[in-house]
Amino acid sequence: CLLVNNYSRSGYSKLIRDCLDYVDFHYMEPLTLTSLADQYYVSNTHLSALFKKEVNMNLKEYIQEVRLRQARFLLNTTRLPIQEIAANCGFMDVNYFTRVFRKVHGISPREYRNRIQEGEQEIVGAAKHQN
Repeated sequence: CLLVNNYSRSGYSKLIRDCLDYVDFHYMEPLTLTSLADQYYVSNTHLSALFKKEVNMNLKEYIQEVRLRQARFLLNTTRLPIQEIAANCGFMDVNYFTRVFRKVHGISPREYRNRIQEGEQEIVGAAKHQN
């Protein structure tokens, strides 16, 4: 994954690559434009403009995308409670997490998990009937 990420990010400036990597590894922490700008000794305005220009989304959208990607992974692969998944992905408020998840995916995290589980049961059931 890291090699693919590094290759796919080769067209970005060093600052943006560093920010993307930082978000990818620290998504569970409180992250803001100001905190990242301070970390890399640039102004909020400069980081915001460069990020939008190179990544085609703002930093807040990228952070949300990374957090939701991790949440989907955890919903697919674990039995962790929704509240724990939200916290593990950097959402300190489970209600906010649910609203954001529903806005992006059209269903709640619980519905998403249920559909995944139903799909797995259908696959398992179909395999049993073929044998």
